[in-house]
Amino acid sequence: MRAVLGPKVPERIVKGYMNEMRDQWRGGGVAFDLGIIDTDATLAGMIWRNLFASRGSPAQTHTVPLASADDINLPCTLYKLVMHVRREVKRLEEIEDEDVRLGKIGEWGTVSSVRAPEGVLDLETGQTMGQAVRIGKQVAASG
Repeated sequence: MRAVLGPKVPERIVKGYMNEMRDQWRGGGVAFDLGIIDTDATLAGMIWRNLFASRGSPAQTHTVPLASADDINLPCTLYKLVMHVRREVKRLEEIEDEDVRLGKIGEWGTVSSVRAPEGVLDLETGQTMGQAVRIGKQVAASG
């Protein structure tokens, strides 16, 4: 932290930042644990808050801003991350304790191997299939 803030920053400020970072780390761990034992929505909320820094949250006004492609794809991305976490937790649960102790946990899966649910627009897949997204509406591009 000292390297980021500089050598002349008072120690109390450095300690304050370190305490805040510790609290955020602990809060993220508790939220992840709760997400694992609770619903997919809870886990998606934890991922959204802690990995995506709550971006894409609704505006305070009633106006609807134009969404970027990343914001439109966020629900699909959250779905894939939740399914990836659930799949890997299930896989790890099936490994014997002795194998874990010896580091024999196998290969980790990838998030990209998770497919979007049927009927949900996946921008990554949609772009390769020739689909376009305009102002939040799914529009099939002519071949």
